[in-house]
Amino acid sequence: MRRTARQIRHLGTPPGTIEKNKKSGSEISVIEYNRETLIKRDCEAFEGIEKELEDSVLWINFNGLPSYPEYQQLKRACNIDDLILEDIDQIATRSKCEDHGHFIFFVLRMIKSSYETSSWEGEHLSMILTDQNILISFQEVKGDVFDRLRDRLENPKSLIRNRMADYLAYAILDTIVDNYYHALNILEDRIEKTETRLLSDSASKNIINEIISQQKSIAELSHDIRPMREVISDFSRAESYEPDQEVLKFLQDVKDHHIEISETVELLRERTKSLMEMNNAHLSNHLNQIMKVLTVLSSIFIPMTFIAGIYGMNFRNMPELNTSWGYFAALGAMGSVALVMLVIYKLKKWF
Repeated sequence: MRRTARQIRHLGTPPGTIEKNKKSGSEISVIEYNRETLIKRDCEAFEGIEKELEDSVLWINFNGLPSYPEYQQLKRACNIDDLILEDIDQIATRSKCEDHGHFIFFVLRMIKSSYETSSWEGEHLSMILTDQNILISFQEVKGDVFDRLRDRLENPKSLIRNRMADYLAYAILDTIVDNYYHALNILEDRIEKTETRLLSDSASKNIINEIISQQKSIAELSHDIRPMREVISDFSRAESYEPDQEVLKFLQDVKDHHIEISETVELLRERTKSLMEMNNAHLSNHLNQIMKVLTVLSSIFIPMTFIAGIYGMNFRNMPELNTSWGYFAALGAMGSVALVMLVIYKLKKWF
């Protein structure tokens, strides 16, 4: 799992502080729609909030974090305080949903995955949903997972075109949760490959490193996914922009999906624990096999060493030393003892 760099607030700075020399790295896309009309345009800089259609939903998306002047324009246009701006800018902020009366503020973790490279990356995403059917989203970097959502907006008969901004917010949450499945599928495939290798081969250092890497990925994925349930619940209970009953039903469906994903994450965590235990069992069994061979060899050579030790003593009155067959008799005794012990071990199936 590749994670984007974390941005940490400088120690000692007051709450709500944003660097004044911060430059814009964003491209702004604006989509305004109602049942009959869809207007799309791109902007190089934020110029304010203005609607052109009646009873329309306005979606302003920042592809990259805004600059300091754009933050100040947002502050005036949406009547938001500096703490909200800081949460948008600080990409290490935990996922949450806050009701501020005239708007709802979201901090989310969006996961972009790639089956080609078998990898994914987590990205900070913030949203402001106002009581005027305006949704403003802020992405950490360019690129997102909302292409299908934009395709649905092109269809005048789609449900999203006939709903207000609360449905758009739900659709974004649903898309983010659905993309959690992709990351889980990639991780599950990697775990299955490791499991297959472990069952077919003996334990190795590379497999241990793979299992540790997978456990780390699961921990990071769980850290990104877990708070989403609170976000969905807080959005369902919001008073300043209370979603209608149908949107609440859809939000419950997203919550059910999130519960399933959380359970899958825990299942994968248990599978990696089992893989580690299996690998340790392989290592222990391999060590036991080595010790078994060494024990058999030692038990064979101990009596042979005993015989050699006796006839290695330098006493003059040792009759066998003066005979012509003494050396061969000693070797024969050693070989007989070794052969007998091997036959006994074989009969007992000790090797």
